[in-house]
Amino acid sequence: MIVYPSHQKPEPMSTNRLRQLILFIIPVLYLVWSLQLNLLGGPYSLSRSDPEYPYLLNGLNCATLNFHNIGHTDHPGTPFQMLTGLFIRATHILVGQGPITQDVISRPELYLSFSSLFLSMLTFLLIFWLGRLAMKTHGKMMGVVILQSSFLLSAVLIDMPIRYNPDRILILYSLVLAGITIKYLFTENYTARLYAILSGILMGVGFATKFNFLPVLIIPLLLIPDIRNRLIYTASIAGAFIISVLPILDKFKEFRRFISGVVSHDGLYGAGSQQVINWKSFIHNFGELLTNNPAFTMILILSIGLIAAHYLRKMNTGADNRQILLLIGFIAASAIGFILVSKHFKVYYFAPVLSLCGLALFIIWNLARPLIKSDKIHNYSSAIILTLLILLSVMPLPAQYRSRVVQKNANLKTSEFYAGHITKKDFLFIEPTWLAGPVVENALVYGMSYVAGRQIYYPECSRLYPNILTYEGADQNPGLFRTALADPESILFSGRDIFLFSSPGRNAGQMLTYMQILARKYGTQFRADTLFSNPSNEDRVIRIRNSENWTTLLEVQELQDKKELSPAAPVSREIPITDIRAGDYLEVTVRILSNDQEAGCRLIARSLQSDQDGIYFEDSGSLQDIGHGWKLLRLRGKIGASPADAKMICQAYYPGKNKVTIQDFQIRHMGRR
Repeated sequence: MIVYPSHQKPEPMSTNRLRQLILFIIPVLYLVWSLQLNLLGGPYSLSRSDPEYPYLLNGLNCATLNFHNIGHTDHPGTPFQMLTGLFIRATHILVGQGPITQDVISRPELYLSFSSLFLSMLTFLLIFWLGRLAMKTHGKMMGVVILQSSFLLSAVLIDMPIRYNPDRILILYSLVLAGITIKYLFTENYTARLYAILSGILMGVGFATKFNFLPVLIIPLLLIPDIRNRLIYTASIAGAFIISVLPILDKFKEFRRFISGVVSHDGLYGAGSQQVINWKSFIHNFGELLTNNPAFTMILILSIGLIAAHYLRKMNTGADNRQILLLIGFIAASAIGFILVSKHFKVYYFAPVLSLCGLALFIIWNLARPLIKSDKIHNYSSAIILTLLILLSVMPLPAQYRSRVVQKNANLKTSEFYAGHITKKDFLFIEPTWLAGPVVENALVYGMSYVAGRQIYYPECSRLYPNILTYEGADQNPGLFRTALADPESILFSGRDIFLFSSPGRNAGQMLTYMQILARKYGTQFRADTLFSNPSNEDRVIRIRNSENWTTLLEVQELQDKKELSPAAPVSREIPITDIRAGDYLEVTVRILSNDQEAGCRLIARSLQSDQDGIYFEDSGSLQDIGHGWKLLRLRGKIGASPADAKMICQAYYPGKNKVTIQDFQIRHMGRR
């Protein structure tokens, strides 16, 4: 039902059509701007891998219904992970190639870009819906423009489309709240009960997405008129929150641990000193929030002034008291947000409150209408104020974007060096860190760090990125993309170059020392040199090269499809290895499904006359769990003597009475030549 103010009459059809077209201007502007921002930002892996890649890979867990593998629970963030899972599914339907897990891991930037685009399209629809809502309830274009300009009232909101993080969807939640609040205030049949239920569900989902949505919860609580409906509102929040976090309910203690650390420490993410507030930092951060958001500060001052005038001077605005309560709620949400964000500071954590600036300005505009006798003066003054507020928000951005372009170009130089000088056969030794880097593997490794039971991705990672080594600590073997542990001897004896990336904040020196210790332990030597240095951003690329003429003589992979071993067919095909000499090194691996506990599958490497020369290797116990019932079995060792005809054979053998399945039989033969 369209409710027109008493002084307003329906306008001609042609005017209505024009207004409908005008409703699209700001949503289209937002969509175009979000696309342009992402072009400006370049690859996510190059400059903004945190938290984009953890959310991508946990979204993949949701897309494949592997909820128990969700490992990122700090926010807790589950609704955003579920939404990302839906976006991944939609992207795979549109442009997918092969199995979804393999496709996401091989083309993560594509899936992040599509997910960001889908989020921009949702925002486009939401901004358009807000405009239609304002048009239906008030019929004034100025009110439409104010509401639709919500994302233009803060540099944080204008810049947010460049990211793919939960704070971006919190903005949408705030805008949805703005819409249903306007319907509640200005539509006759929109009951307090309905508002309590819908806003409660929205608040529960929002809080489950990220805890910095908490300040917004105060607004519906103030607007709902009676205790019964407030209880319904509270129950709706609780119910929506519990349903939202069901996929991680067994890990909910991790969320509690994270929140406890944040509350009891004065640094980010539970770091810093064990004190609730560092007052020096708190006051500084408080000032930063005010100065970095001048439009918000002005709207907050206008809200306080209007409320003061209403109560102190009994100003007659002709509006019901709920609009004043809404402004009080906006001020209260701002105060709570100030406390939370000033303690745990990043400017964009304030985004849920900033997103309500459009709603607050809309209410101020509406309350001012009866006070200004001339509609023309009211509209012109409102347009001037809105333009000023937008300009204040936009002014800092050009300098930021110029700096961002310079940084992007500097990062691209390092990325281009990797693309031009490092081959697929070279090893990349990567430190799992939130810092973005020049290759997509750096971001994927970081994202994989937030996957619970990440060994389930060993098959895809070992096929797509077989030479990615990860630093797992000074007392651990290197990792294979964080999904299994590698054999350090086969890495050192491969003769392949190992590349290490160094930039400010990374532990490249510690990793280089680690490799030196490994080399001494296994009796070999290498030299390290800096191949590339980027003075623009202090990037360095370090090459580690074996100095004893070790080289990889053979690398073969068989059984990419599953093969069953049983008493009727207990052995796999014999794979010959030639040019074997004393001192050579062998590494053989195979994946085993449902391994027999009593008589496990064995890997065998032997000479053709092993009963005479004693050259025989066998291993059934060097197993690693790689998820879903699969084990990784590795056989490795140095050849003590040269076999007859310089030949050996490798195969898998199952001595039991049941059945086992094997796959991905790999052999690496290394020697000094």
